[in-house]
Amino acid sequence: MADGVGSTKLLWPAVDLGGTSIRLLAVADTDAGPAAVIRADVPTPKGIPAIVEALGDLLGKAASEAASRGMSMAPVLAIGSPGRIVTSSNGERAIAPRSAANLEAFTGELDGVDLADELAVGLGLEKDRVFWENDAVVQGRQLIGGLLDDPVKAEIIREQVVVCINPGTGLGGCLAEVGPDRIEVFTDGHISELLLHPVEVKRDLGGIPTAVRSSADGAVIGIELWTDRAVATREIASPELKQAEDFLSGRGLTRIAVGVEDCRAELDAERSCFGPAAGGVEGRRISELIEGGGSDIPSQAARFIGDLGGVALARLMTLLHEGRAFKTASFPDWSAEDRERLRGVTRFILGGGVSSTPLGRYMIAVARARLAGWRELHLLECETSADAGALGAFSLIPEAMRRALEANGGRPHQPWTK
Repeated sequence: MADGVGSTKLLWPAVDLGGTSIRLLAVADTDAGPAAVIRADVPTPKGIPAIVEALGDLLGKAASEAASRGMSMAPVLAIGSPGRIVTSSNGERAIAPRSAANLEAFTGELDGVDLADELAVGLGLEKDRVFWENDAVVQGRQLIGGLLDDPVKAEIIREQVVVCINPGTGLGGCLAEVGPDRIEVFTDGHISELLLHPVEVKRDLGGIPTAVRSSADGAVIGIELWTDRAVATREIASPELKQAEDFLSGRGLTRIAVGVEDCRAELDAERSCFGPAAGGVEGRRISELIEGGGSDIPSQAARFIGDLGGVALARLMTLLHEGRAFKTASFPDWSAEDRERLRGVTRFILGGGVSSTPLGRYMIAVARARLAGWRELHLLECETSADAGALGAFSLIPEAMRRALEANGGRPHQPWTK
């Protein structure tokens, strides 16, 4: 049994369902807060049936381990998943079209699907014991909750509207109003779909002027390098028309870096932008070059990509602060009321890879410099642990239900143990 768990007999299954992996925590609800007793991960398969099967296997193995420790798994599931969750007029919840494509076995498989219902049926649970929310929202709730445990940081965010920005492989987000004893999340949280135009950065990289520009509609990113003899250009189509994600995620910035590298090869094949690297240009390579701090062309190119991400980050925060956050044409906008609720926001929580990598920290420094004229600005940097998503999902389980089930003796849930 993990240290600090005490006499707790019941564990709570909490899951972070990502496009790459499924992470399960069996969480003990202790006086000191939630404690992960059992951890398990498997690669995420494609398609609902395969996901349900993989999750069922994970839960079964966790239940067996819990039993070996004299504990049992509660007949409850808390889960965060990709996808914008929309609620109909009669209160039914479902995944919005095209918003969870990284989980699909075929195009449109999850459009309009109530994932909680699918999991309840597939895992043999009562529907009202499956607690499901967007993955970025549950991670944001976890980050905010962690800050509230710090007296100094709690004073900064309490009774305030806050925005969590979590760049990683993709871009997650959470917008919330923090009360004395509540975290009220509003909007759908999908900052990845926001239109950031104009975003533009120009630099001279080893004597070759280089520019990257956003298009007005978010459909493409334009790259241009030129000399007095030739011009090399690329137009990178935005894969999902998520412009904020194109400029702020590791995947998006790497795509731009590859485009810059390809243009450079047209003009000066002997002097690569990012230098030789196993596996080509990737976020890790860009971070290594930034951390090295050199003055050669590869280091300049890495800082150019960092400048681009920092400019986009500052632009995103400015649009939210001004109440002018609109999405690209493919996605439904937030309500005017929600945009107005965000107007004046100055509390930003930066998690994910942006706070834990040299590239991310460089982006934050650039954004800070561009926002230096703000009358008040709080950028709270939080390193996000691998457990954050699942622990955030655990917070979805109502305390009253936890107390009631604990009082019921903690009997094991049969589908977990079959």
